[in-house]
This record gives sequence, structure tokens and C-alpha cells, in this order.
Amino acid sequence: MGADIQWQNPPADAYMTWDGALAYCEDLTQGDWDDWRLPTIGELRSLISGCEATATGGNCKVTGECAEPGCRDEEFCTGCEWGQGPGPNGAYWPGEYSGDVYWYWSSTPVTDAEGEVWNVDFGYGGIHSDLVGYSFAPRCVRP
Repeated sequence: MGADIQWQNPPADAYMTWDGALAYCEDLTQGDWDDWRLPTIGELRSLISGCEATATGGNCKVTGECAEPGCRDEEFCTGCEWGQGPGPNGAYWPGEYSGDVYWYWSSTPVTDAEGEVWNVDFGYGGIHSDLVGYSFAPRCVRP
């Protein structure tokens, strides 16, 4: 699970637009670090735990290399049963992570879909695309 990156834990406790999330991560200083950024969809997927189809290597084909709308197959990318993940409150992330069981932004735009970005719903472990004006949470990463 993203051994070469460090995850913000806990994540931001506020929901914001995509532009707000990008700025939040760029401006974040936590611990002794100030080199945080919003994760790519591949990095965000690496945090999914307990939902085989959407975890890294699962049947959902959305990645940094496959970011067009056709990469999201409803059968494989929707996720699993709500609230049944291994994380606190049934989140589909590992048990050592905290945060609201909600939707989190990635930094990966949907190819050929102006104004849409990939995100993960950790309540279902699902991978979705939504408009940049929606309000989701950021969970920043650093190298």
C-alpha cells in the first residue's frame, strides 16, 4: 500500500471543492513536513482495503494510465457493501487510518471529460468521477 508515500492521518476534517483540496494539500504543514500534495487516483486506490474489485490490481480499470470515462466499468468500480471495510466505522481502508467515511479527491482528471476528476468513496470502496465543484475531502500524501 503505497510504501513509498506517507498518508496524512487523520485527513482534513472539512469538505471542499477540488481546487480547494489541491490548495489545501499544497499549503499543508503537518509534523515536520511541508511537501504534501493530493494523491493520484492510483495512489488513492492503493489505500482501498477489503474491496477486491477496486483495490489496486482489482478488476476496476481506472488508473493514472487509464483515466478516460470508459475505464470505469459499473460492475467492477462501484465498490462493495457499504460500511463493511476493515477500517474504523467500516471504511474501506486499513484499520490504522482514521477519518470520515466519505468521498476523497484524487489529483487525476478524467481524460476527455472537462471539469471531472476521479475520486474514491471509502464507505463503499468505490471509484467514481465527479465535477470539480462538488465538495469532498482531501487526504494528502507526501514522498
